[in-house]
Amino acid sequence: MKTLMTLDGMSGNWEIAFSAGEGAGGTLVQIDADDRPVLAVSRDDGGLKAVIHTVWRGETERFGRDPAFEFALTAPEGGEEVRLCWYGYAFRLYVDGSLQDEEWPLGDLPAGRWTVRAAETVRNLSCAPADAVEPDPEAQFEGPFQNFVLPGHNTGVGDCMPFARDGRYCLYYLFDRRGHASKKGLGAHQWAQVSSADLRTWTVHPMAVGITEQWEGSICTGSLIQKEGRTYAFYAVRTSDGSPAQLTWAVSDDGVHFVKSGRNFALTAPYEPVSARDPMVFCDAGGLYHMLVTTSLADGGPYGGCLAHLTSVNLEDWTQHPPFIVPGYADQPECSDYFEWNGWYYLVFSNFATARYRMSRQPFGPWIRPETDELDALEVQVPKTAPFGNRRFSTGFLARRPRTYAGNAVTHELYQREDGTLGVKQLEEILPHSDPVACPAGWELVAGDGRTARALPAVPHGFRLKARMVPDRPGALMGLCIVVDGREYRIEMNPAARTVAIIRPGESFSYGSGRDLLRGVSFDGGIAFDLIVQGDILDMILSGGRAITMRLDHSADGGAQPSLYALAGTASVSEIEYSEIR
Repeated sequence: MKTLMTLDGMSGNWEIAFSAGEGAGGTLVQIDADDRPVLAVSRDDGGLKAVIHTVWRGETERFGRDPAFEFALTAPEGGEEVRLCWYGYAFRLYVDGSLQDEEWPLGDLPAGRWTVRAAETVRNLSCAPADAVEPDPEAQFEGPFQNFVLPGHNTGVGDCMPFARDGRYCLYYLFDRRGHASKKGLGAHQWAQVSSADLRTWTVHPMAVGITEQWEGSICTGSLIQKEGRTYAFYAVRTSDGSPAQLTWAVSDDGVHFVKSGRNFALTAPYEPVSARDPMVFCDAGGLYHMLVTTSLADGGPYGGCLAHLTSVNLEDWTQHPPFIVPGYADQPECSDYFEWNGWYYLVFSNFATARYRMSRQPFGPWIRPETDELDALEVQVPKTAPFGNRRFSTGFLARRPRTYAGNAVTHELYQREDGTLGVKQLEEILPHSDPVACPAGWELVAGDGRTARALPAVPHGFRLKARMVPDRPGALMGLCIVVDGREYRIEMNPAARTVAIIRPGESFSYGSGRDLLRGVSFDGGIAFDLIVQGDILDMILSGGRAITMRLDHSADGGAQPSLYALAGTASVSEIEYSEIR
């Protein structure tokens, strides 16, 4: 490598830019300080990679004195025009004019005199001060909204905060880059937003509430409320030094561009303040504002997870009260939701990422636990709800596999039964287009004391399948097998046990993950299902409003074929509707 320049370590915003031909590989640019590396940009068969080093100066309980950190940004497709920007609280990697990756540092770049070296293939290298952070553009999301995620090699949807605003269904969500691993495990999450007025055309808005300071380890989950035409976004900030989380808010005149209030407050005794998060704000019939905050009672032991309760008359000054609820699980109740619907009041919270709900005829309880209290599909994590006209939708995220934080947004429509309990169904407006495939309208699967099955035509991509299955006796088993990329997944329906289970390839006859098992399923009159398999996501709604949504280990993009089976009895199959997803 050749030495191009030496310079004093830069302060403030700056960028390094250069060009490298397609054949250029290995280390392209390297910068070293007097006694340690600053950054290196390299390219190989895996694409472009930028490794940046920082130093945390000062003594804190979390990091100790002067620890060194390393951050990596990647662009799998490579490219020729490279630009790496530093903004004090964020690194951004642009390749051929497109933002490819970003990271959020801890500490500062090494001080001292910098030596800049470059490979012979590098052209037009410059190191210069940079302007302010480039604004995120507004864009249209192309494609069906179900299973939404922004395009990008490491983008993900985390905790979702749906909200009704100005006749639009707005999905605010935690934008994730590395499965919660950004900023050395702090997450570095920010509030992103996508919205629609008709559920078919979706606008991707600029980042709603972003990280703008290094002390902000993550802009965590919260809620939104409108007052006098302004939109208030309440959230907690996970701090970089491990000090108690700060509760705060930002305000917007249009629901798109938010300004942080600059005011922070923390919970006090009897609550545990460090883990405080997920503020849920609502207004009661008398005009008083309420805030529910995920935390624990400091002396509550392993079952002391609770929703702290605060009130305000102006959305700015908050008074702390005894807990709103201590549900009694060995976990903190996360990502709470609260709403009224046709005279019923609902309180939603998630334990171990599964959303559960309570219901009451009174605004503040007493709360009834329904027989089946899961709000949505078990694998859809921490869903929250929002109205759309006289309808209500639930949106959560489906994590990647192996199971890490963040993935795709999954939205279902809620409906209310006569007794006030809640069920889910597919939201037709956001589903992918599918074309009918010719097949029989029904079958009689007679298994005797063995097993029998009938296959539907194979499709080159995903499919949607609707049908009703009725067993001739409770002891019969029935279900579906789905071959995806040459591997078989089995959906087993057991009327006697009132269960529906999904058994992955390689799993034994016994059930696998508890998140792939629904209990308390009604088989009265048989069971109807609406099954969609698209990419590596399976989403099945059962009659009675129950759902299983899961991430497959294989993708239907390489082909898929469903079949229906009966075991130790007879199953009548009717109302078959089968279509291919394009």
